[in-house]
Amino acid sequence: MSTLAGIHRLWIDVKATWSKKDDEAILEECIRGEKSSLKEYQEKIDNNLLTPEIKTMLEMQRDKIAKTIRQIKILEDLKA
Repeated sequence: MSTLAGIHRLWIDVKATWSKKDDEAILEECIRGEKSSLKEYQEKIDNNLLTPEIKTMLEMQRDKIAKTIRQIKILEDLKA
């Protein structure tokens, strides 16, 4: 886990405590963090400096992150 990811997870924990476990706020923060990860993956994939194997691996991970975002949005819609 990167330092930034660790800080983000800590922020989600703090926000959950302050917002009295407001599910929607937590889900929004999760979406924000996943979108940030998605952007980072896409930037690395687009830089064209990767071997085909690494690029394929990153694309698969990027796709899993995109799927996670969709799933979180479904949860968020259920809470609304």
